Amino acid sequence: MSVKHSIPHPAVRPEKLTDRMEQVSLNSIRKVLPDSAILADGTCVSMADKPALAREFGVNAGYHGNGKYPLARLVTVCLANTMTVLAYAMGRYRDDETALLRPLLKTLQKGDLLVGDRHFAGANLYAEYQRAGLEFLTRAHQRLNVSRLRPITRYAQNDFTAYLKIGPTYRQKDPILPAEILVRFLQVVVRIRGKRQVIWLATSLLDAEAYPAAEPLWKLPEIYAEMLRQIAGHRVPERPGRNEPRAIRRETKHYPRLTVTRKLWRLKVA
Repeated sequence: MSVKHSIPHPAVRPEKLTDRMEQVSLNSIRKVLPDSAILADGTCVSMADKPALAREFGVNAGYHGNGKYPLARLVTVCLANTMTVLAYAMGRYRDDETALLRPLLKTLQKGDLLVGDRHFAGANLYAEYQRAGLEFLTRAHQRLNVSRLRPITRYAQNDFTAYLKIGPTYRQKDPILPAEILVRFLQVVVRIRGKRQVIWLATSLLDAEAYPAAEPLWKLPEIYAEMLRQIAGHRVPERPGRNEPRAIRRETKHYPRLTVTRKLWRLKVA
């Protein structure tokens, strides 16, 4: 199951009118910011502990058994500079994020730069992005050994283009896919979770003169680093002294349940 542009809610709302209002608003934003990069990311959202929701969406499995709360998979595409959500798709917890992203590609404009992590990387996905008229910038897939690629055009020591072959399994499922696709690779230094890492980026922007990696007006590494900062920049604020009826987190744990507030529990164990 995949739900696009809507979240299950007990209240009834005029879907067509809401979608039309959203589209008018998004079109206005895109006219003002036509060249903005588009961030793609996936996450999970938890719901109330209801058996019907658990059967419909599923729960996670951990070391101590199944999770306590139903989870839904959510994928969004948003403007990089304003974090305005352009479209989203929701599915079951076991649904693949790339499958949820595919229908969202139709909501983007031709020429948009789609920025994503390595979960949205792969030769078959790159071909689908370009078939939709989109440019892309992702981290190279974790299974891709960049050092074994044969450079076609080398712009610098760590900046070159190479062909990626598309697997026969993907081509059987989608006969329109080409046998290979030309991709540009750049080695960059970014901070991920506070640690300095050297990674490879893959992009469809092949022209090094039009899109130089070191040009202040167009820094491909900075675009990817900004995506990481935006995703990790919104933290839940601390709420000291709050009342919490449970002693367990939403992840599966073996802790006992609380029968009193946390404040009273602290006084008892102090």
